[in-house]
Amino acid sequence: QHHPEWETFVWGEHEVRDLVAKELGWLSPAFKRVSPIGQHDLARYAILYHLGGLAVDLDVHCLRPFDAPLKGHDLVLFEPRDDLRARTAGPTAGLLASVPAHPLLRRVLDATTDES
Repeated sequence: QHHPEWETFVWGEHEVRDLVAKELGWLSPAFKRVSPIGQHDLARYAILYHLGGLAVDLDVHCLRPFDAPLKGHDLVLFEPRDDLRARTAGPTAGLLASVPAHPLLRRVLDATTDES
C-alpha cells in the first residue's frame, strides 16, 4: 500500500536452499547445522547480504512509508515500538534493511559459519 512501486518476494525453503547452493555455498554447513528457526534467521541475513533490500516478517504491519528511515543509509536496524520493547532487547530481526554485501551482515554470516 505505501510502496506500490517496490517488488515483493516471499522466500520459501526451496528458494533459500537454491540461493545458498548457487550463490552462497560457503553458508551450506551452517544451514545444515542450525535449527529450522535458526535457518529462518540465517536466511534473512543471507538474502539481504546477497541481494540487499528490506526484510520484513509477515506479522509486521507497515503504518507509514519507509522512505525517510531508509534514505541515505546502507544498513537500517529497526527498534520495536515502546509498547513492544519490553519483550525484545535491542533491534528487531523482524525488520531489517541493507544494501547488498554490507560488511556487518558478512560478519554475522561469518560468525555463524565459524561455529560449524
